[in-house]
Amino acid sequence: MLPEPAAPRLVFGPGTICLLFRTLALPYSNQYEQMEWGIFPHQGNMMDVLWERSALKHVAKVKTPTMLMQGENDSDVPIAGAEQYYIALRDVGVDAVMVRYPREGHGIREPRHIVDSIDRSVRWYVKLLSSRGKISERGPSRAARGEFSVARRKLSR
Repeated sequence: MLPEPAAPRLVFGPGTICLLFRTLALPYSNQYEQMEWGIFPHQGNMMDVLWERSALKHVAKVKTPTMLMQGENDSDVPIAGAEQYYIALRDVGVDAVMVRYPREGHGIREPRHIVDSIDRSVRWYVKLLSSRGKISERGPSRAARGEFSVARRKLSR
């Protein structure tokens, strides 16, 4: 019997660790790395360690459908990392979607983008879960859509 596939995942900006440290333009980045590991990324074998921990290095093992959502102006996690990861996921046959949000940085702030991200997330899960027989093809139940009916009952004293 095959194990049940992992739940679909939703990823926000999964840049690779190496790419992040190679392209991060923040002035404190090197001080952080030195404090965290005791050396700078280009000293010793630190780039090898970072590559070993990189999601991009291990993308061939990924089987889980993945949705990436990324702000185009993210200065903490450059969009190039998400783009590389998305392309790699597609190359290895993973069902992947990438959504780019203009004017957004590290986190979605504009109300229209927030609503869009929620709508896309719900549609993504409905699509994947219905294809696996986990929910009805018609979509989520009334409870999952937030249409709860609360039964009222008297409290006994």
